[in-house]
Amino acid sequence: MNNFQNLLDNELNKIVLAEDSVKEVPVFDIYEEIRKQIIRARKQNKITQKQLSQKAGITQANLSNIENGNIHPSIDTLQKIANTLEKELVIIFKDKEYI
Repeated sequence: MNNFQNLLDNELNKIVLAEDSVKEVPVFDIYEEIRKQIIRARKQNKITQKQLSQKAGITQANLSNIENGNIHPSIDTLQKIANTLEKELVIIFKDKEYI
């Protein structure tokens, strides 16, 4: 490559197009949030998956799959887990935030 081509390539790499500067709005993953909250609350209560699953009346495999993000829990299952962890299950619909 010649010097002119190198100079041209370097200068073109410095150009920021308008579409490059537009930030993507992150997609909120409700199941990831649920997963994190269950794990956090279980650890705060210092109980194992086995203990939580037994007290909540669900299988340990089911709880493990929820915590690992392999399955999406039903509202009934979430309510059982929340009750066992002495938490209140709150579901709200709110307006999306756009940037």
